[in-house]
Amino acid sequence: MGQSVVAFRQTAGRGRGANTWTSPEGGLYFSVLLERKKDRPATDLAFLGGVALADALSELKPFRGELALKWPNDLLIGGKKVAGLLAELEGSSHVILGIGVNVSTPASQLSALAAKFPPGTVNEWAASSTTPELLAQALLKRLGHLCEWYGEEGFEPIRERWLSHCPWIGRRVQIAAGANSADREFKEGFWATFSGIDADGALVLLLAPDQRPVTLLSAEILCCSS
Repeated sequence: MGQSVVAFRQTAGRGRGANTWTSPEGGLYFSVLLERKKDRPATDLAFLGGVALADALSELKPFRGELALKWPNDLLIGGKKVAGLLAELEGSSHVILGIGVNVSTPASQLSALAAKFPPGTVNEWAASSTTPELLAQALLKRLGHLCEWYGEEGFEPIRERWLSHCPWIGRRVQIAAGANSADREFKEGFWATFSGIDADGALVLLLAPDQRPVTLLSAEILCCSS
């Protein structure tokens, strides 16, 4: 694990695609340089970051709502989006992993961009409050351990750990496929059963009525059935 930068306020935070990430005081905004495995996608490290964050939060606090990793790069508590992750290539052998977490961000300053999964904060759901500083310490520790694990064992144990934090396996989700989908039927929102993620982190769905498997590299989960 390489150099990391931790901030508690940003003036120009950004998320996936063209989305901005509102970054007032009360949040944790974190970037770290990670080594990329040869011939592996940068998204491996976004999943690794999601696992590190979920583990760190679980160690710090019990929550009144369900903690869930949402494919490909969000973390929800109680159905609200409290964190997002972004992995970007830095040269040919490294990735910059960015993580933004609403820890105790004032409700009036939360971004409304996550309307399908409304924004929330960690402390909104925690049995007792934590701080961005404590979360940063726990997150750095978990990232260090997981990077060693990834270096030794590869993506598969990270994938399994990510799935252990995703409670949607076997549930129906509504999907809008990304612009790079070759099949027009997937461009608009459609319903399918969430089956998991494959060896490259792609979304695996089962389509009714015959449970035909479909793999998508770019998509958005719009909602999940109860």
